[in-house]
Amino acid sequence: MDRRESLIALIKKLLIYLKYILVVCVITGIGSIVISLLLPVYYKSTTTFLAKNVDLLTERGIFGTTTRDPQPFGNNNDNDRLITIAESNELIDYLVDSFDLYKHYRINPEGKKSPFYVREKFRGLYKVVRTKRDAIELSIEDRDPNLAAAIANAARERINEINLNLSSSKQLIEGVQKAIEEKEKVNKIISDSIQQTRSKYGIYNTTSQSESLSDLIMNKKTKLSSSQAKLEVLSKSADSKKLRDSLIYLAANIEGLKREIINLDSMMMRFSEGMPIIQAIEEEYYQNIRQVNYYKERLRQLLAANEASISSIILVESAMPSPVKSRPSRALIVIACVFTAFLFSALGALVFDTYQDIDWREIWKSAVKKDI
Repeated sequence: MDRRESLIALIKKLLIYLKYILVVCVITGIGSIVISLLLPVYYKSTTTFLAKNVDLLTERGIFGTTTRDPQPFGNNNDNDRLITIAESNELIDYLVDSFDLYKHYRINPEGKKSPFYVREKFRGLYKVVRTKRDAIELSIEDRDPNLAAAIANAARERINEINLNLSSSKQLIEGVQKAIEEKEKVNKIISDSIQQTRSKYGIYNTTSQSESLSDLIMNKKTKLSSSQAKLEVLSKSADSKKLRDSLIYLAANIEGLKREIINLDSMMMRFSEGMPIIQAIEEEYYQNIRQVNYYKERLRQLLAANEASISSIILVESAMPSPVKSRPSRALIVIACVFTAFLFSALGALVFDTYQDIDWREIWKSAVKKDI
């Protein structure tokens, strides 16, 4: 028997059971229509956005202090980070709490496995994909088209917030604040050390005090030389006896000048000894002051960048309530069910026709006896 005859024989057999096949298809069609009409209708809302270059989120990018010219769009790493955030339990739990999805999905929030069930239910209606043009497409399905749009937009905004927290300079801010506190503590210790050193060496102004001491010593030495010269001249004078009081005054004055010069020399020695120490301590103090001022300016920029109204994503399209349903496609369901019913009923008819002459009871009894 050739193929043509085989095909004709197969068609003849199917025509014999056509009435039964049609009955099965009609019953299946009616059942699938009823079931498809009972299926809930879902509406899909989609929002599309792009990742922003993470360099633009730093204080250098905000204030334009970087030497580079960063591009506005992020790379694959930025996209991967956004998708990871979008698929995280943190985002899903936020949306569940924000929109009371336990109640909306009719899940008892008190159950032990309720968080797992509500997440699985949400994930079944939630989808995040990267398009071929490297945009991120976030979709939500729900029976309420307005709620689907609201959840999709809220998810996008929350992704932006989480990404900003990851990309922000909070840890750097804390580090700079700690550095400022430590430097200010060190400066307080250095300031106390400067005061103690000044008191120890009698130094109050390294610049003016050095000049004034030098001038004072020179002045006293000049006066001493002048007084000694006057005393020597008057002592050799013929009227020295008459000038006894003047000579005594000059001698006392000379002695006073000598003691003053000794004290001034001692002060100068102490000053010379303490001045390098004071200068070294002051240099460290002023260096720390400059560092503190730099840290404070950096902190101001970091805080401004952290509080700035910036976004880590570039919005392409907001989610809008869909006027048409996304599923179910009732026509496709009915067609698929009827087609499947036709295939299985036809196959069943062929099998039945082929093996209808076989005594299945006898085969069953033989198999049972053999097992016994």
